[in-house]
Amino acid sequence: MVVVECPIEGCQYKTADHPVEVVLKLIELHSIQHKQPDPKSRAILNAPKLSRPSVDVGVNQETWLSFTRKWQAYRYGSGITDGIAAVQLFQCATEQLGDLLLKSDPKLIFRAESEVLNLMESMAVIKVSLGVSRSELMKLTQANDESIRRFVTRVRGKAETCQFVRSTSVQCECSKTIPVDFEYTDDMIKDVMLAGINDVDIRREVVGMQGIQSRSINDIIAIIESREVGRNEVRNASVAAMSTFKKLQKDSPKDTEKAKAIPCPQCGKTFHPFRKRRNTNSWNPRPFKQCLNCWRGRPRQHNYMEQCNEDDGSLEQGYMTTSQVSALTSTKSIVLNHIIMEENSLRRAKATSHPRVDFQISRAGKNKFVATQGIADSGAQSNLWGQLEYEEAGFKITDLQPVTTKIRAANKNPINILGAFEAVFKGTSPQNKVITAVGTVFVSDSVNGFFLS
Repeated sequence: MVVVECPIEGCQYKTADHPVEVVLKLIELHSIQHKQPDPKSRAILNAPKLSRPSVDVGVNQETWLSFTRKWQAYRYGSGITDGIAAVQLFQCATEQLGDLLLKSDPKLIFRAESEVLNLMESMAVIKVSLGVSRSELMKLTQANDESIRRFVTRVRGKAETCQFVRSTSVQCECSKTIPVDFEYTDDMIKDVMLAGINDVDIRREVVGMQGIQSRSINDIIAIIESREVGRNEVRNASVAAMSTFKKLQKDSPKDTEKAKAIPCPQCGKTFHPFRKRRNTNSWNPRPFKQCLNCWRGRPRQHNYMEQCNEDDGSLEQGYMTTSQVSALTSTKSIVLNHIIMEENSLRRAKATSHPRVDFQISRAGKNKFVATQGIADSGAQSNLWGQLEYEEAGFKITDLQPVTTKIRAANKNPINILGAFEAVFKGTSPQNKVITAVGTVFVSDSVNGFFLS
């Protein structure tokens, strides 16, 4: 007759006083319970895979606090035990931070989780003085299109890094003094939140409420949100009503013009230039130029042109057939207002090019000027010179200084930069006054010409 306890640490099971054969069977049956997974662990195994949080070198304190909370959620959701927590936490570091951690402590993965966290924080977080953090907190204000809840989230994230803790002591009944740390972070969040409300009327109303400081942060947020919702509803309704009124006022003709009737320039019949639309129940903003029958019987469009009315100089739209265009001229082409009339077609003239200026350029300190031409008003943010024109002016590629500046064109395509040099520009003003300037010129093989910034 023997009594045997379960050898697994933490288990309180023990057999009764039975023969050896019975005790062995009881221990064997009991061991099956330890082999079965915990119900919580079984639920975690069946849950979707979580995304592992990561942290890099050079983060601020707010980012680090966010990472630690994500890590706790990831550890709980993934069922990570204390034995492998240090290894799993190390995998959250980027390659650069991981190298620094291993160089600092080669046996890092064998440490406790708290030790790994402390070492990661010392390597990853950029330390900022407490005074700077608190001054940044006091400067936070709500943006114009930012909700109060989002603003309070920003305030809370910054306030948690400011260490609003006050150490004091309490006298016990046994005459012993007990040190106590009093945290007043929530009070500071309330002060910054109330002082940073963007809307002046809402801030004046909320700050003037009696006992507002004794309320919780969520209660104050609910009060401000209700005011913001009412303000936005009134503002949107006012803007919509004003926009509709302005639109109708702008598009609707005057009452005298609605009843006006004029003769058609084509057939001579009287028609109304303004009519009410059937679909929208609104009036046409511009008067019709001919009656409906003449408009329906107009010749179809073959070529489009913009011709200037000689009487008042206004532009009017007209349509011309190919034969009419050919009858106008026997020459090859006629250039009108941005329209080129050729023998059998019309085409729009090209837009005017950017102005070009003549000036002289020299390397700084050489005093040897070369005449060239540049494109002004090009919108360029830097002086850019093509390699072909640069070499034709007598300059050499070997004289350029290497640069790491990256320049992109207006279509976001990269421009290859061969180098740069300090240049002296010399030009003449319309009053024949000599003007000199100094600037950096970048040389590229991706462009042609000289683009002035």
